[in-house]
Amino acid sequence: MYGRVGKLTTKAGSGRELAKVLVAGSQGLPGNRAYHVALDGDNEDHVWIYELWDNEQAHQASLQLESVIAAIGRGRPLIERFALTSALKPVAN
Repeated sequence: MYGRVGKLTTKAGSGRELAKVLVAGSQGLPGNRAYHVALDGDNEDHVWIYELWDNEQAHQASLQLESVIAAIGRGRPLIERFALTSALKPVAN
């Protein structure tokens, strides 16, 4: 398994909109076991993403899908900065 966690800081007031874009763009991705999007409890302009994949190759392949490329195009203008991103080595599902 392969995992990723990330925290995005959106432009003021754009957290919910970015969350909707991410959820819509993450449906039915081959090799994806979980894709969770959450608004930070203290600041809704901070969006957390938790991903679980069969392997790193499945994650990389997803970045070439038209639906993911389109979601990135819709979401990027809403993002102020990538606050945190880290690859994970899950030990349990």
